[in-house]
Amino acid sequence: MRYIDAFNHSFPKRYYDALLETPAGAKDLGKRVRGIPALSDIDLRLRVVESFPDYSQVLSHGLPPLKPETPWHGYELGYWPAEFERQARMAAASDYFALGRDMGNQRRSDVAMNTPVTREENEE
Repeated sequence: MRYIDAFNHSFPKRYYDALLETPAGAKDLGKRVRGIPALSDIDLRLRVVESFPDYSQVLSHGLPPLKPETPWHGYELGYWPAEFERQARMAAASDYFALGRDMGNQRRSDVAMNTPVTREENEE
């Protein structure tokens, strides 16, 4: 049986190197990806994938262009402050480096990853 991995992770080398230079690259995310050079080294990835005869990967980077529209998928998103709008527009403009820097600067060391957060509807 042949296995095709269409949901693997891959970063362009330039993005991977820049990511490791961000605050997030020095902390959690950097710790996870530093030990996986095949994330950005295509030649290494091909050697690893080719060592498994019934396995292949579909590599892609980036997303199709996003077009923020209201309402999104036919319904309102609810809590959507101006900051979310700004970040969505940055993502739609493929401004990933600046968005990553912004998000890294907002990370708090006193809150564990994936901690549930509740907000009031009228909170900005």
